Amino acid sequence: MGILDAPGKPFNTSAPTLATPTITDSPIAVVGMTRDRKTLIGASVAAPYQLHYSTDDGGTWSAGLLGAAETAQITGAVETDNMELLLVPAQSWFVARTSGWKDRTMAGGTITSTHLMSSRASGIYARPQWGLVNYGEMSFLCEYGAKSNSPLTNNARYVYMSRDDTKFVPIFDLQANSGALEGLGINPVSGGYHCHAVEYDPWANRVWITGGDSNDWIVYSDDAAELEIWSDGATTSGSTTLAVASTTTTTFTSRHVGKPIRGAGIPSGTTIASVTDYRTVVLSAAATATASSVLINVGTLTWNVYHYGRSGRFQVTGIIPTPEGVYFGADGYPTGFHFAARNMSGGNKPGKMLNKLMTGPYSTGTGQHLQMGAYRARDLQDAPVLISGVSNTTGTGGYLALIHPNGQGVWKLWDDPWTTNAFESLVQVFHTYNGNIVGSIQSARTASGWQMFKVAMPKLPVRSQL
Repeated sequence: MGILDAPGKPFNTSAPTLATPTITDSPIAVVGMTRDRKTLIGASVAAPYQLHYSTDDGGTWSAGLLGAAETAQITGAVETDNMELLLVPAQSWFVARTSGWKDRTMAGGTITSTHLMSSRASGIYARPQWGLVNYGEMSFLCEYGAKSNSPLTNNARYVYMSRDDTKFVPIFDLQANSGALEGLGINPVSGGYHCHAVEYDPWANRVWITGGDSNDWIVYSDDAAELEIWSDGATTSGSTTLAVASTTTTTFTSRHVGKPIRGAGIPSGTTIASVTDYRTVVLSAAATATASSVLINVGTLTWNVYHYGRSGRFQVTGIIPTPEGVYFGADGYPTGFHFAARNMSGGNKPGKMLNKLMTGPYSTGTGQHLQMGAYRARDLQDAPVLISGVSNTTGTGGYLALIHPNGQGVWKLWDDPWTTNAFESLVQVFHTYNGNIVGSIQSARTASGWQMFKVAMPKLPVRSQL
């Protein structure tokens, strides 16, 4: 028998064992973690609404970092490449950006928070576990919340993109019933129609968006990540000339001819007809307004329907890209989470979505769980995926599940014994540099409504060395 015929050592297929989690009442909720996974980001759960940080996995927290406390509880924070934070709240304002995060101190009080966008309508906000993403120069933000408002424009219908973490342009509108999105709009008003989540998939250079509820859908774009965005455009009503203010940087070149251009006062479907010089172009249609500092985006923007259903079956929330494929958190039956493998033989088109782990049986048309938290470390070559869910009914508790880095092993590690109220349990979950799973539990099991969840990451089954 030759060396190539020698059998390799088998997989250690034993399921990982989770220690008993430590659950403690906490006036600070874990709402984010730095990119190096060494610092937890926390937020006060009661006024004054402050920002905090911890370098010992939540053992101790800094003083309030903000010189002026926020007007609403901060529910999510993402650290960007420029070492600042994007913040989303529970209400009122929609997204903010810090100044001074990289120079933070335990004494606090040195960071400012600038509100970049207000909530577009009552009841619209971002669910940070699903709808706040930063990847390199790109940031994405997804509206969530209101889903049966009248007028229809008040539904959570938009997804936004930024290239500088300060100016966001809409890249998706659920109200736009055209082309590939026919049937995915928010009519009739009596239904429940809104966006759920947005995510960037670096392995496919793809932007994913999910939504529901009376129409269950998943769409993706393979050109959204290539959009060019700038904020110094100038238009004149009735004129086809558009200019930018900058005289020191090149904006327009011949490669822009024929590309779609969007912005306030620019008619839908307008393209760049010709380039006059590096600052000026001729549009295919005349502008409808005279304005300066116009936020403009240029490039093809197409969306493809990956999944469409009707209320319940394979309705999803969170999106978790990995090297082997994309996981989707369930918001219906089958509960748990689903998986779409990368279709290596069929081009870049995603494979069929299949349920990977069912965390509970069918229950009144929806299933027992709603996926909430999700985390995969970007700095680890072989990083497992953590997913948590809350209950959909009063008869069940939430859960914590783990997906092996090879994408094959999946386990439900923890069942929350709290079954008194629906939609309560582990809402945020992170894998720290110190090897712990840390997150926040939101529930009525304590007066503050918030607890901190902490447990060591279990040892995973691994392939032995040959």
